[in-house]
Amino acid sequence: MSVNSEGIQPSLDLYNKVKGAFISKGTTLTAWCRKNDLKVPNVRSALIGSWNGKAAKKLRTRIVASAGIEVDEQVVH
Repeated sequence: MSVNSEGIQPSLDLYNKVKGAFISKGTTLTAWCRKNDLKVPNVRSALIGSWNGKAAKKLRTRIVASAGIEVDEQVVH
């Protein structure tokens, strides 16, 4: 995963890594969504990039942090 001036880059790979990270913690992305009162389709859209506005970028950062995934801190221009 990479970070640029616009934040964490969305992709299907990111979505799959987030799902896997939650599973490795003994939970699921769906459970996290329920706990945080978020709709699973919205979270998926933010992670894969079909929803990519300001709110989606903030949500994506929150999800990745909650999943415990490390991202490349190098800024790509």
